[in-house]
Amino acid sequence: MNLANKFKIALIIAMLVFLADTTSWALSLPLPPDTKILREETAEVDGENKQITFCTSGLNKEKISSFYRKELEKRGYNIFTQQANLSIYSKEDKLFLVMLGEGSAGQKTSIILTEAKIGRTSGKPQVQNCEDIPSVPVYPEARCQGSVRLKSSKSVSVRYLAPAELKDVHGFYRLHLPQAGWAIEQERNMGESIPEQSFSNADPGISESFKKSIIITFRGLKNERLMVNLMPSFMGSGTMINIVYEEAKQP
Repeated sequence: MNLANKFKIALIIAMLVFLADTTSWALSLPLPPDTKILREETAEVDGENKQITFCTSGLNKEKISSFYRKELEKRGYNIFTQQANLSIYSKEDKLFLVMLGEGSAGQKTSIILTEAKIGRTSGKPQVQNCEDIPSVPVYPEARCQGSVRLKSSKSVSVRYLAPAELKDVHGFYRLHLPQAGWAIEQERNMGESIPEQSFSNADPGISESFKKSIIITFRGLKNERLMVNLMPSFMGSGTMINIVYEEAKQP
């Protein structure tokens, strides 16, 4: 797996964990026809190991998307948001993610499946031990919410809650990361990137936060990758910060 694919997987997993707490459960969904499990990826979430399922299928993306939509709707799930290769379904406090990609070795499609629960227990920040990321400043008074590490890809995701408005946190990282040697590659607002109808079945509070969220990607002096995701907190005041760091690929 090349660096770009590793970073993309880390980004998607981090987005799901950003919305969710660290509790996981077994949904036990059947696999589509002509599909097999390749491996279970271990992600270390706040000191606990969680599993991400990687599959490969001979079916095309449209058939796989249709399969999971029908299976999840039978179980009471609704589409939270859907893009070309990413679907997130929700049911009460549960989230289920289906990410599709290009297959290899004669297979048409790769599939990544992830599940979690939305954290709603308290509007107060939960202090955890966050892993330090080289050359990445932390917003003043931001409190650690936890870390996620993908063991096979040398990537880490760290979450914080800052007692400040999104525009202030956004300005901080736009100013201080370039000063620390990070070059901005891209910035986008999620609300402008995803159609309004994608949020039609989502929790109103979460969907509003998701639509206002900002994603900025950076590249470091040694070709490291960095993604900063900022989102208004849907559990109270302040801004949720999620930072994904991917080490540079060794020659």
